[in-house]
Amino acid sequence: MEKETKLLYYIGIEDKKRPAKLSGRQRKQPLAIYRHTELFPLEKGSVCLYCSRLPFLMEEEMGRRRRRKQWMRRLFEAQAYAEEKLGVRIPEEMVLSDKLCKLIDRQEDLPLSVFALGLKRFAEKTSFANISISLPWECGPGAAENMIELLSPFLSRINYVTFVGKESETAGWVEDYLYGEYGIVMSYGNRPGKNQVWIDLGEPRTPAMEKFLSDNEIYHLSRGEMLKFLDTAAKNEYNTKIN
Repeated sequence: MEKETKLLYYIGIEDKKRPAKLSGRQRKQPLAIYRHTELFPLEKGSVCLYCSRLPFLMEEEMGRRRRRKQWMRRLFEAQAYAEEKLGVRIPEEMVLSDKLCKLIDRQEDLPLSVFALGLKRFAEKTSFANISISLPWECGPGAAENMIELLSPFLSRINYVTFVGKESETAGWVEDYLYGEYGIVMSYGNRPGKNQVWIDLGEPRTPAMEKFLSDNEIYHLSRGEMLKFLDTAAKNEYNTKIN
């Protein structure tokens, strides 16, 4: 059976002034799109990552109306190219860095394939016998379905699940599914279990919780951690290409 390759297009911003200025010719050039040399494995299939890096100068110029229009045009043209020539579904298979989202006043959820990518990497390092999960407090059945889809490839390996957070209707749907379909018991707690994978689709965590995670060797799968991973992957590929 042929495994599916999912596409992902990540756009970030450089963290250095390189170059300090852009010539008129450079400003008219299309935004470069690089294909990562590595195919990132999923439990069933893989992720092919395309990435772009916008110049640091963009951050300084977005407050100027004419420059903002120029940057937005380059961004839209890159998205159009990725969709028409590379087959990337926009916006479903596109991820923008947090910094870029703030600059263009945009909010977005990460594609589920990004979390699946992170989960596969953790699966290679630790057991899935006991895991912890979290969902946003205010969410609907779609969030429960996403969590179940993420868990599905590993359910035969899972014995026990801890839900980090308060009981809710959505958490109850996950609990009923796990027990009804697989006989997996789910309990509730304030913290993830030690040395466990924590699939955290909930709210941003406090510094105290971050310290707890570090001290107890918890594999934290969250939006913030996956954005860091994508940005590092894109940065490394970009540096390899230009050097």
